[in-house]
Amino acid sequence: MKCAFTLFLCLFACMLSGQNRTDYFFHQTSNLIYPDYLLSNGERLFSSESTARAAQPVVDDCHFSPAVYWGAGLQTLESWPFVELPDGGISKFTEASWQGDTLVALGVQTCYDGSLEPAATTLARVGADGVLLEEQSFPGCGEEAALKLTSRDYNNHCPVLALDEDGRPLLATTNGLISIGDDGLPYHPAPGIELDQLLGIVKLSGPYLGMATDTKVAVADLAAESLLLTVDAAPAGMIGLADALWYISGSELGRLGTDLSSNTWALPATGAEHLRITTYQDKPMVYAPRSDGAKGWVFHPETESFELLIDWQLDEVEIVAIAPFREDSLFVAGRLRNSLSGNGFVKKARPDSFVFQKPFDVGVRSMELQQLSVETLGPGDVAGTTRYRVFVRQAAEVENYGEGVVREFNLDWDFRHDYCQVEGYRPVEGLELQPGAVYSFTDTLVMSIVVSGSVADNVTTTFGTFAPNHYLDADPQNDAHTATFLLTDTQEESIPAGGIRLFPNPATDEVQLQSEVPLHELELFDMFGRRLHHQQLEGDQSTVIPRRNLPAGVYLLRMRSGERSATRQIIWSKGH
Repeated sequence: MKCAFTLFLCLFACMLSGQNRTDYFFHQTSNLIYPDYLLSNGERLFSSESTARAAQPVVDDCHFSPAVYWGAGLQTLESWPFVELPDGGISKFTEASWQGDTLVALGVQTCYDGSLEPAATTLARVGADGVLLEEQSFPGCGEEAALKLTSRDYNNHCPVLALDEDGRPLLATTNGLISIGDDGLPYHPAPGIELDQLLGIVKLSGPYLGMATDTKVAVADLAAESLLLTVDAAPAGMIGLADALWYISGSELGRLGTDLSSNTWALPATGAEHLRITTYQDKPMVYAPRSDGAKGWVFHPETESFELLIDWQLDEVEIVAIAPFREDSLFVAGRLRNSLSGNGFVKKARPDSFVFQKPFDVGVRSMELQQLSVETLGPGDVAGTTRYRVFVRQAAEVENYGEGVVREFNLDWDFRHDYCQVEGYRPVEGLELQPGAVYSFTDTLVMSIVVSGSVADNVTTTFGTFAPNHYLDADPQNDAHTATFLLTDTQEESIPAGGIRLFPNPATDEVQLQSEVPLHELELFDMFGRRLHHQQLEGDQSTVIPRRNLPAGVYLLRMRSGERSATRQIIWSKGH
């Protein structure tokens, strides 16, 4: 049977206004979440794949998370899974740099020329409202790729993008330091600085720039086109604070100053892997995101000492990135520990306290579908088919199974008709759904379907509440509920609702049927509309519906009494 299928929501009953967003966010585009890169300008926030992972030769594009840009009010301003390139490729946003409230984002595309080398291919400028202001693409791999990045391992978290005093991008590439001119073409801004195979840069005050390769860190003077100071080190991360480059190398914190000073200090962390560096109150902070819990130490240059600032004992989550937020707060990115669905989050936290509320858990408790009417629209596009418009009432109950107050979630569903599927969606906001409370709603849906033959086809809807942009969900098992019914031509008269009795229902074996009217035909369908059993009757008013070794699930029983019909659900549970 050929079919076309469209679905739209024509009435939002119980639509709520307003919003009260918590400080938790959730985003995922695949089964894996890696919010390792987190950049803050103190108010706004950018998150994406880590620079190190994105700069590696990666063939599997399915495991890239989107870049997400949050505004000062912690609302999602924009989310980019990728940017299409002129040659048909795609560029994954990996990191960014701030110019006030303007975001300059860097995209990376993997080359598939046999070398599997990555190439930096896109630069985008995004306004404070999340609108894309400008975009430049640089396709090409191999030697002609002017913006190609250096491959690095996952332990390296040195940024590869900075902005000069005029807001022009500076990039660490295999060809050394590269900028983009007013003509949109790449060029070497300081050809006298001879450091190639760069894997990290940070902007310092004035004309100075911190730079890093696999084996060296340096401070350069862009105006004089010369290196001021170079030391041997293998940096794993770096930041710039005014007149100094701070970096992590091995078990040491290092500093290179624009005044030609150089110092190193032993790190307080022992046995920690993937050490990172960020800032807190304009001082360098070293943190260990993947140890048991999370620890962070602020370094005080005036006393040359480390202060333990963060000592979070975490049982349910692991921290992967930290960025400064205002004077005494932090942005924290992480994911649920041992989560099969890869749930990731970003939240605000204070250094002395990380309160992770039990993950939100919104689930569907019940749902019913009721056909209201069917209209015949005329012949379909394919010969022998007819187009119908079907009005359906959808009533559901959504329960807060978690421990936190839910203030918004998404309602997602899809209808399947004869193996065609169309999704529906709407947000519900402005809630104060307390733990254990139930939110009830009723929507009227309109389906346009094209079928051959009669309208007696199965329609199934699955309703989800996983809210992909806002909330964590502790138990995905209750995210979906399935209801189903058979479409019935409106010219048919229905058997009265109370005229049919099925018991027991749910059942583990056979089901008894009793009817107030004589029955002439029975049909049993599964969730996909496949007819499993057909029986002709001679006006019987009672019979037995055998299970016939059917698996546990929901089935549809359609009954006819002369010109009248009715459809009821039979639920067979486990235990048969």
